[in-house]
Amino acid sequence: MSATSPSDPRPALFLGILVLFGTGLIVRVVHGPPPVIGYAINRSLALESAGDPVSAYHGLQGVLERTPEDPDSWYRVGRSLRTLDRDLEAAFYLRRASVLAPASHEIRYELAKALASAGLPEQAAQEIEEVLARKEDHADALYLRSALAASRGDVDASMRDLERAIALLASNPDRYRWDPLFDPVRNDLRFLETVHEIRHQGLFQEEDSS
Repeated sequence: MSATSPSDPRPALFLGILVLFGTGLIVRVVHGPPPVIGYAINRSLALESAGDPVSAYHGLQGVLERTPEDPDSWYRVGRSLRTLDRDLEAAFYLRRASVLAPASHEIRYELAKALASAGLPEQAAQEIEEVLARKEDHADALYLRSALAASRGDVDASMRDLERAIALLASNPDRYRWDPLFDPVRNDLRFLETVHEIRHQGLFQEEDSS
């Protein structure tokens, strides 16, 4: 009798394992970077966390050179440039990332931040409108739109977006305290009253004397 018979399940099991293994490799290639690229990315991000953003940038730039059609590679380099206060260069990389991934509102949000920091508020405002057209409850995008309105001296628009952004739990609700975009309205009484009400609501409630 042969080593296997028509009813022997081992060949089918072995074939099934090969198929699963092959599928796993395909999924990894399609949905994630190859191991060498993944290592380079992780090492660069670790360097940035350890306080060496220059080395992190060079590492991520090397990844980009090997994966020029990957929007995430452009995005990572753009963000690393922002940590180096090279916002105009960062905007170039983030713009390319947004072209490669036009549906990503997060990439557009990062692009808007870079443009705002680079002193290009009108272009930043255009990107923020694109973000909010895709995700109208993006709290941080609303906060940035508030800041851009403040930079134009538009107190009403700034207060409106700021109040909504904080209600939606913006990641840094007190950014208005130090963000220079808010400088033109920082001493405006209406703005101060609105901010105080939003951030310290009920702090000075009147006691019932009845």
